[in-house]
Amino acid sequence: MAGINTTSVNRQVKDISQDIYAAKLQRDEMQTKSVNKDESSGLQNAVAEKLSDKLNSYIL
Repeated sequence: MAGINTTSVNRQVKDISQDIYAAKLQRDEMQTKSVNKDESSGLQNAVAEKLSDKLNSYIL
């Protein structure tokens, strides 16, 4: 009886997990950008920049 190639399965799970993580970051970034940004809202701007940086570093 042939065994399951766990290395291949683990790699697939890791790839799917990374895709899900990237999609969540992208969703969060889009939601942050859709909120009206006010110049006095430094925290919102900081969060939007942080999400953007994370997404860009993940993709690159």
